[in-house]
Amino acid sequence: MLLYELWVPKLQNKVSGRRLLVRYKELKVNNKKLVFLILCSIVLSGCGNSTVESVKSTPWTVDGSFTTDQALSNRPICVSTEWKVFEDARGRMVVEYQCELTGEGEYYQTIFKKWFDKYGSYEERVAKTKGRLEEKIKDKANYIKSSEQYLEQKLVELSEWSKPSEEKLSHLQSRLSSIREDSLPKIHRPGLNEETIDRISGSVERLRITPMFLANLPNVDIEQISIRRDDQAVYTIANSLVAQLDYDFSQDKYGTEKRVARNFIQQWIWHSVAMQKSKIEMDREVARVKNSINKDKDELRELKETLPDRLAKEGEVIRNYIEIHRGLYDITKVSEIYQWSVSEDNLTRLIFSGVVKELYDGSVRQEVYYKPNKAMVDVLNENLLSYKDIVRRNPTHKL
Repeated sequence: MLLYELWVPKLQNKVSGRRLLVRYKELKVNNKKLVFLILCSIVLSGCGNSTVESVKSTPWTVDGSFTTDQALSNRPICVSTEWKVFEDARGRMVVEYQCELTGEGEYYQTIFKKWFDKYGSYEERVAKTKGRLEEKIKDKANYIKSSEQYLEQKLVELSEWSKPSEEKLSHLQSRLSSIREDSLPKIHRPGLNEETIDRISGSVERLRITPMFLANLPNVDIEQISIRRDDQAVYTIANSLVAQLDYDFSQDKYGTEKRVARNFIQQWIWHSVAMQKSKIEMDREVARVKNSINKDKDELRELKETLPDRLAKEGEVIRNYIEIHRGLYDITKVSEIYQWSVSEDNLTRLIFSGVVKELYDGSVRQEVYYKPNKAMVDVLNENLLSYKDIVRRNPTHKL
């Protein structure tokens, strides 16, 4: 019992001591971590500053009499400047110099105003579009009116041409009848008799009427009737008919009567052919003009009916076009940027020179100088006072 009483307090004291020792070690470890983190922060901060300072102390690329810090400090073109260090996607330590340029707002407002003054306001563009469409409607109406006048003229010409031609044909037919009555009884040649005359008359009449008949059928476009083809067919048959009357009249007792009959029949045939050709040509022209007028009237009606919708669509296109250009020139901030990579042994290398534009919608656009060395020379030019001067002297291209 005595041993137990003596041993238990010692054991308890020993356990308590161990707990205190563990707690002390934990505190010690935590303090070391805290100290380590603080030291790391200090080291990193010092390392960043050291990296920036190493870049600032390097000679300016295009003029070694200046350090980078001297070249980029106190520039009248900068509203503000900033140096920072970051690690890029490839794990390189990068030092960046940023100069917020002055005059970018005024520059882009001027550019947009020049474009806007040339292009015109929304109201002006819509008014021009409306005027153009209304002028097109007016021109179409005038064209229809002139076409109708031309059609009336052609119909008059057709009427004036048809009457004497029909009269001449009627006269020839009358003479043909007299030939049949007076001359045929005296003509005994087989093939030149009343039956032959009737056959010739019927053939020519069918040739004369057939194209007109076709032209009056529904769904037949007279413009598609080939005068050349019909012409050849008519002349071929006519030549065949006339050939039946060709022989030596001098040996015939009734040669004079036969010659008169032949001449009148031939004249009648050729006049019928000429009438057919002219009639088809004139009817074709009339049909063409009528079709053209109908098409133009359909187009005119469509132009009038769709004018409001076309104006609305044109207006939307104009509005979007203006807003797109407004967005292109609505730049809220432009900064000139130089970036250097820094190696572990503090060797620096220029990896970017250009401008960064912040647009009204929050997007950012990087543009690289075409000629970096020229831009670096201009950094030393104290006469560059605004963004406009940089644009004029150092063109860029988008990444």
